[in-house]
Amino acid sequence: MRAWQAKPLQKLMQITIRLYGSLRDILPSENKGQTRLDLPAGSTVGDALKKVGLPDDGYYTAVNGENIDQNSRPLEDGDYVLVFAPAAGG
Repeated sequence: MRAWQAKPLQKLMQITIRLYGSLRDILPSENKGQTRLDLPAGSTVGDALKKVGLPDDGYYTAVNGENIDQNSRPLEDGDYVLVFAPAAGG
């Protein structure tokens, strides 16, 4: 590709991610724990977590209300991701 030629546009998808508990503090307070993300098509739950500043494991996650075990699950445009911090107690 020559320098003057435009690169092909990368297809993006938009998802909503909602953080619960102490994780809400990662986002600006006006977001109230929720934000929309533009991600490249084919991105995973782990990619979304990284984009908001979280490691890609160690959390309970659900996509569109369905609990998931692996953050390698691919996302689709319009998905709604919920992220919960693990509970601790004794």
